[in-house]
Amino acid sequence: MMQTTEPKSSDARLQSRRLILRMPNLDDAFAINDIYNEGDVARWMSVPSPCPIGFTLEQFQRLVVPSPNGVCYIILRKNQRPAKPIGMILANWAGPTGVPKIGFLLAEKHHRKGLMREALNLILPQLFKTARTETVEASRFEGNEASDKLMLKMAFRQVGTSTAFNRATRREEPQVDYVLARSDLVVS
Repeated sequence: MMQTTEPKSSDARLQSRRLILRMPNLDDAFAINDIYNEGDVARWMSVPSPCPIGFTLEQFQRLVVPSPNGVCYIILRKNQRPAKPIGMILANWAGPTGVPKIGFLLAEKHHRKGLMREALNLILPQLFKTARTETVEASRFEGNEASDKLMLKMAFRQVGTSTAFNRATRREEPQVDYVLARSDLVVS
């Protein structure tokens, strides 16, 4: 059974058996910047490659300020000492539709261990509640098959394609678009 701790403040935390998810602080930018620069992560993220720390620090200056139209959680392993961010989940619903769009990243050495699925199991119920929405959207660049498998396991449905500028490759690239209905959410 997944244990969830309701977020109530700027230090809100969600916990599962292996993970702690908490709000970001500016110091997290350094660990996340390292992850942005990992080959298997950088290709799928729309961040410059190589990613300068200045870019990440600027991003984090916005992320550490609570927003009424978005959330950001830093992913930590419970058993890791010292605790160091291993990933991040962001969602924003400030766009014209008001529907949250979620994105995530995880350090390479933590891939294929079910950790992002565990983190999404914590975040998604909270996201539906916080954003007061019936759907959540996501996109991934074509070729990112690991994200495709995860999205489908999480009951997201493919709903089409689009394009987006990828700062890592410096060009417009095709994406696969997904939607998850609240009624389809299955937390495992």
